[in-house]
Amino acid sequence: MIKVRTVRYRIGRSRIHGRGAFATCRIRRGTRIVEYTGRRVRAREAEKQGALSDHVWLFDLEDGTFIDGDPKSPGACVNHSCEPNCYTEIDGSQVFIIADRTIDTGEELTYDYQFAPDHEIHPCDCGADRCRGTINLPPEPRSGRSGKRARHRKS
Repeated sequence: MIKVRTVRYRIGRSRIHGRGAFATCRIRRGTRIVEYTGRRVRAREAEKQGALSDHVWLFDLEDGTFIDGDPKSPGACVNHSCEPNCYTEIDGSQVFIIADRTIDTGEELTYDYQFAPDHEIHPCDCGADRCRGTINLPPEPRSGRSGKRARHRKS
């Protein structure tokens, strides 16, 4: 099991959404900042949770399972942005949030949740210059790209 050894963030009030994770030091590109942790659930249970709660922290592993993120864990506090400074990486059964560029002290940690375009549309409040107005990805052109994407659902 791979561990993230150094705490490089704090949890605080976010202008994007509720609570967020903020860098406590300069973080270099490529640094594994935090693991997205929680209970593993199958799609049926994930759907049921979504119907029962306004706030759901589900990370789609695209194999029919999800990580049901604990809202008190730091990984679940990393908010969406259309111009993120982090990305996610699946390594075996673990999901890490990794710096996509150098992140300055005090900067909020964000990644693109990449909600599917055919799911319920969720508005975006990230405030980025190129905000697409929704957490959902735009529909892919008919010629389409292929490739795996880690999707996170936090509503």
